[in-house]
Amino acid sequence: MAILKKSRILIQSSSKMGLNQKKAFNALLYIAKQQMDEDFDRKIFKSTYKEVKSLMTDKRINNNELLKNLESLVEIGITINILENEKFMSRRAVAVLAEVETDKDFNIEFIFPDTVRKNLYHPKMFSPLNLDFQKGMSRKHSLPIYEFCKDYIKVQIPKMELETFKFMLGITGAYNKIHDLRRKVIEPAIKEINETTDINITKYELIRNGKKMGHIKFWGEAKEGFSVSEGNGIFPGNEVEIFEEDPKGKIKIQKTLEFEELIKKMPAKEKLTLKQEKELKKLIKEYGLEHVESNLNYTNSHKYKEYYNYLRKAIKEDYAEPMRVKAAAEKERLEKEKLELDKQKAAAELKAKLREETLKFYNNMPEKERLDIEKTALEELEQLKGIKFLKNRPTIFASMKEEKIIEILRGEHQNGYNKKGLKPAETD
Repeated sequence: MAILKKSRILIQSSSKMGLNQKKAFNALLYIAKQQMDEDFDRKIFKSTYKEVKSLMTDKRINNNELLKNLESLVEIGITINILENEKFMSRRAVAVLAEVETDKDFNIEFIFPDTVRKNLYHPKMFSPLNLDFQKGMSRKHSLPIYEFCKDYIKVQIPKMELETFKFMLGITGAYNKIHDLRRKVIEPAIKEINETTDINITKYELIRNGKKMGHIKFWGEAKEGFSVSEGNGIFPGNEVEIFEEDPKGKIKIQKTLEFEELIKKMPAKEKLTLKQEKELKKLIKEYGLEHVESNLNYTNSHKYKEYYNYLRKAIKEDYAEPMRVKAAAEKERLEKEKLELDKQKAAAELKAKLREETLKFYNNMPEKERLDIEKTALEELEQLKGIKFLKNRPTIFASMKEEKIIEILRGEHQNGYNKKGLKPAETD
């Protein structure tokens, strides 16, 4: 049984990954975590085609298909913590994998970006996912919905803004007709989750916000015989329960650290009564922490006669919605910029690595072959018009020589001689 303790930050994420890419990502997370348990400082992880496929599915996967899925994870970005439910970390975008390398013997080496790696070892909040259950899934949207609901199955599954839900599934801008969203996405996913996993989603509801559907909420329960807390830690971090007695010692008020942090943001002179605290908790359950917090910040920045009454009205009528929309747009812009910079950095690192391997290969070649390469490159250089007058002639010559070496390297890859071949065609 392979249990992946997946960080809530990675569960509450959005990407353009397909189903097999999501399964491969989970498999690599599990493999990396096992190896980090032996060596915490480890950054380069090793596996095989066979091991990864065994964690993804019981069905046969062609090696070329698996390779394509693995290599695509370097190009795909993932926006993590989209519900902003982690106390000390904001939402951000990173690459799924920093690097992956395979060879002709079907071995795999891979590296995670630092952000992913840090959330792999002892995450503050996680859900224990039995990877056997992902094997039976055939629908793209089942896995993220399952992981989200499983994360909260021991408590109340929070209400989510519909656009955030679609963003999590990677379908922003699609299925704009509610009928299509129900029929093609939500209900088939629920059916598959209930048939193949350890939880039952017993009910879901699309909630109106004015004339439009604004939120979605799921209800669920663990199936008989399955433990929802396996792995000791659905909430090992910032949802530790504390208790405080009222001045008369008669009433105990249950609070969470999240709630404590929220009320600390209120003006120091404003003190909530016990009744107001209970009501505010109900509002958080009804509207969500992000919704309440944004309207609390809105209230703090405006004039009011009675603080709590104004806050209650702001929450119910959502005065802060324009602020959240603007903030979300700015975050999305910054995330896109960060993702583009990450891609450029990865491309530069890959180019530098290729140049290093090319130079090493060239230096190990017989002298006659090296001279032949230089002669061919020089002949082609002389054919370029006006080349004698160009100041960057040495740079062009070096580039042409490098291209010749890469052509030879590619030829050896195709013939299966190179130890780091990237296109194995066999299947096991």
